[in-house]
Amino acid sequence: MRDGATIHGYARCSTNEERQDIDRQVRELKGQGAEKIWLEYEHGDSACKEQQKLMLEVAEPGSVPGWRMPG
Repeated sequence: MRDGATIHGYARCSTNEERQDIDRQVRELKGQGAEKIWLEYEHGDSACKEQQKLMLEVAEPGSVPGWRMPG
């Protein structure tokens, strides 16, 4: 937590969970202090990333969003 605000993390893989492991991204986000992690299996060029959109909508003022990109 930072000054009472939640640290949000966003992990995304471009293929389904049977083909690509998102757990490494989740571990790294937790290691960076993320308290609420939003997961999504969606292509990077997709215009609609629902979980990312939800994260940004619910984050209260002072929250810290964090991304962990595939790689």
